Amino acid sequence: LSKDERDAYISLLERRMQHEPLQYIIGKWDFHFLTGLKIKKPMLCPRPETEELVELVLAEVGNLLRDWKEKRKMRILDVGCGTGAIGIAIANKYPAAVQVVALDVLPEAVDLSNENAEQFLS
Repeated sequence: LSKDERDAYISLLERRMQHEPLQYIIGKWDFHFLTGLKIKKPMLCPRPETEELVELVLAEVGNLLRDWKEKRKMRILDVGCGTGAIGIAIANKYPAAVQVVALDVLPEAVDLSNENAEQFLS
């Protein structure tokens, strides 16, 4: 390794030794069929439990869509969207039937969720 590569590696190790989540160190993470979802502080890192929540929501949305009589898309509100992981996973599963509206009070969360939505839903 070159000196620069070694220094970068040591810097990453030091961050991890301070218990910084890998998602922040790497800057992206795989989440529910979304490979390389961007992750940044101060947004919460999506966890395996979040994927379980998404599976439950997707099952319920699927049940609701079976009886959906409206010609318009079903609208789902994601409040406190952070990275956008939950809303994007739902919209990714049902792109023709669901419109997800995502909100957050942090401008950097809105920016990040928009970046991730553009990456996965465009």
